Amino acid sequence: LDQKLNPGVINVLIAYVLNVNNEQLNKNYIETIAGQWKRLNIETVEDAMKISEKHHKKIKKMIEDNKKKTTVKKTNNKESNVPIWFNENNDIEEISNEEKDELEKILNELV
Repeated sequence: LDQKLNPGVINVLIAYVLNVNNEQLNKNYIETIAGQWKRLNIETVEDAMKISEKHHKKIKKMIEDNKKKTTVKKTNNKESNVPIWFNENNDIEEISNEEKDELEKILNELV
């Protein structure tokens, strides 16, 4: 009302803000958009709908671009976090009875 917009334009503004903000009204956000629309001389419902659709598409595109960037970063980090030795085959060798006896003697001497 402070911006002296038409009631139809205000209805479009409220519908747009509810759509963008998960059905929540944010007073400061509404006032900001109302000020922008006043500066752009939005006086008809058609103009308000056009500009709200344009802004909504712009926001949607920015979100999609950010998702693409973050998914690329995540996949690159997952590959680099695997240690080098992870894929190597580690063969375990059996020791003979003589070697076992020798190791036991050494352990008994230490204890």
